[in-house]
Amino acid sequence: MENENNRFLVFSNSASLFAVDALRVRETFSLPEITPLEETPPHVVGVINLRGRIVPVMDLNLLFGRSSAKYSLSDCVIVLELDGERAGIIVNEARDVMPIPAEDMDPTPLPGMVALPHPPFVVGEARVGEDIIMILDHERLMAQGGDFERPAEEPETGEGESEPSSAPPHPLFSALEPAEKAEFHRRAALLMRKGDDETLPGSWQVAVIDLGGEYFGIGLESVREFTRITNLTPLPNCPEHIVGNMNLRGNILTLIDFRALLEMPPGRFERSAGVVVVSMEGITAGIAVDEIHDIASLSPFDISPLPATARHAVESSAQGTAPYGDGAMTILDIGEILRSEGLNAGGE
Repeated sequence: MENENNRFLVFSNSASLFAVDALRVRETFSLPEITPLEETPPHVVGVINLRGRIVPVMDLNLLFGRSSAKYSLSDCVIVLELDGERAGIIVNEARDVMPIPAEDMDPTPLPGMVALPHPPFVVGEARVGEDIIMILDHERLMAQGGDFERPAEEPETGEGESEPSSAPPHPLFSALEPAEKAEFHRRAALLMRKGDDETLPGSWQVAVIDLGGEYFGIGLESVREFTRITNLTPLPNCPEHIVGNMNLRGNILTLIDFRALLEMPPGRFERSAGVVVVSMEGITAGIAVDEIHDIASLSPFDISPLPATARHAVESSAQGTAPYGDGAMTILDIGEILRSEGLNAGGE
């Protein structure tokens, strides 16, 4: 369970908190319709067509020996990657990417106490505030995904958008309302859309955020962690884009509202608002956002120039646009924004 950067993706499932090495997370997305396979272990509920690759998907509840609950539109899939192989796990919510220092981790107390048919998946427990987070071994999880990943078969016509398999979805989808089934099916169709080869050098991951009803992408290499707005102290006589200072585990973090910098209409953040903590060239700041959606993987060919109608502030702060869902997201140049003269961000 080596993780030199000590960055983990924290997620919730069945009222418990878990974490996996963030460097092994390929992407996350909302749960789509899943096609079951015959002769697979019960915890492998089926496969999805992820842009031309058939990827097995596991139900974490079944893997842990629990009964599975009916799937919900709010559930999501975390895709892990190891040595070029991928597998997905269904969880209730992908919550944060955060550093967990080694001194805050303890080995799990279970080895030797419970007889398991496989090496334990939970290899440690971390104390984060009042929460206990169970650290999962990504290699052992991947081993349970089986050797099912393969290229998807090309549609015979080769024209138009591909459609998910006509095979019946997993039984846990059968008890859903028609509108829910249609949404799961739509998500599966979106995931099938094939882009250029993801394995090309230069492929990178971005955190997808919502700000003022628009989607933006932030390169994951500049993201230290995701968190929520807490312990906020407003600062008097500051520019409108400075929300205030936040106490983040004893460190003072300057919180920034990008809406003013990007010439967007002003707004207010709800209690559910998130914070993306970014750090580049010695500058650390928190970006206040309405919602943190996904971690998405992009190839260089996914990124297009900004449209001619882009706001001037966006032109100087963005690297381009990329497809996301039914629309597009603007890829922000965090280094350029943090270096800009209009920004006064404090460091830790």
